[in-house]
Amino acid sequence: MITENHLKSFFKDRQGNTVVWQWPNIPLYGWIIFKLLAWAIPDFNIQNGLEQLSTAFLFTWAYLEITKGATYFRKILGLLVLILIFNNVLFN
Repeated sequence: MITENHLKSFFKDRQGNTVVWQWPNIPLYGWIIFKLLAWAIPDFNIQNGLEQLSTAFLFTWAYLEITKGATYFRKILGLLVLILIFNNVLFN
């Protein structure tokens, strides 16, 4: 049974703070930058390389969220993103 305490710990860290910003967000900047560059550059080979770099940054973010995320929400979010990355790599 899910209690109010479980829900609070899902979104709050050990000190009771709702975590909005956390260190692993820096790889998200890399993911966004390389995704935008891949979209903006017309050359297929360069686009492909930039897409792979963006995926590597997103993988790094997801891994860091799973291992160092301050809340269960962030850990589960990292796991879901990692599953989507593997799904995309394996089935596309």
